[in-house]
Amino acid sequence: MEKYCEAKALLIPLRPTLQDTARFPHKIGEYLASGNPIITTNYGEVKHHFRQGETAFIAEEYKVAAYAEQMQLILNQPEMAKAVGKKGKEYGLAQFDCTVHGMRMLTFFQELSGEPCEHFDEDRNNPKEPELLAKSV
Repeated sequence: MEKYCEAKALLIPLRPTLQDTARFPHKIGEYLASGNPIITTNYGEVKHHFRQGETAFIAEEYKVAAYAEQMQLILNQPEMAKAVGKKGKEYGLAQFDCTVHGMRMLTFFQELSGEPCEHFDEDRNNPKEPELLAKSV
């Protein structure tokens, strides 16, 4: 993580292939946690989560020149790059953090089963007995 935090930006080169279209790289969450901007392409799930110049830098195609263009933008506009990195981190924490995602999954399973999980406080934020949570889901 230390190297991620030292970087000006972090590259996730997704290709226009079935494999890259059908997956969401875990590395994106790690990169977002650094607070530095990510550079990627608009394939697969990326297009549902990120916006160019807001939460990420998105190359138009899977080509070195397209990535270089985004890298140059980051180097030429460091304040914008910092703001994008910050927004990306905020988005990552709100969408991909394990506790947030875990609560979404718990809610989904509760809706399927029709039964509430009694292992959380009334706000469904804090596990009362964390070791039992795995058994209830």
